[in-house]
Amino acid sequence: MNSFNLSARLSAKQRMRMIVGTIAIGLMAPLVIHITVQINVKGITFWVAFADVLQKQFAPQHMLIMLSLFCLFPFGVLAKMTFSLASTRTRRTCYVIYLCGLIGILSLMIPMHVAAWNQMYGLSPKSFSGLLLLMYSAISSTATLFVGWLIGSMITRFKWFNPPPLGYCQTCGYDLTGNVSDTCSECGTTICSSV
Repeated sequence: MNSFNLSARLSAKQRMRMIVGTIAIGLMAPLVIHITVQINVKGITFWVAFADVLQKQFAPQHMLIMLSLFCLFPFGVLAKMTFSLASTRTRRTCYVIYLCGLIGILSLMIPMHVAAWNQMYGLSPKSFSGLLLLMYSAISSTATLFVGWLIGSMITRFKWFNPPPLGYCQTCGYDLTGNVSDTCSECGTTICSSV
């Protein structure tokens, strides 16, 4: 099976890569967001921000690792949905729906993490509401995942997304095998002589 054939189904190995990649993105997203915010707000270097976030990941008063695992929930839902979708849809359809779902998650998770960071570690005093905001971001990002997934599913329903393969009428999808005329016998459309 050609790995660039987007009309084929995802193999088990490709599905597993997609699931592992989704979980990796889910684990890395909060870390990357917090490091980026620290660099931009505090004006510190990458390595100082990285060390600070790692220290807060496991510090008893912060326990950001638990929040990171909690924020993994929408990514786990996306991985499960993609795994179940991959057995019935083409590779191309799976990629579009997966990317729309991923964008759906991150479109809400990024601004909520930035707002939570400002409440927890920003220039203002520490606030417990930032912790609640991080927990809420995981739940609400699941809702935006479904919105992104729905948009991706709608995109894949358009006719231009799944054109008929060569040897079929590009208007109605009729099989042109054995057709010697320059028109489709089903709809009457003029066809190229190269088919």
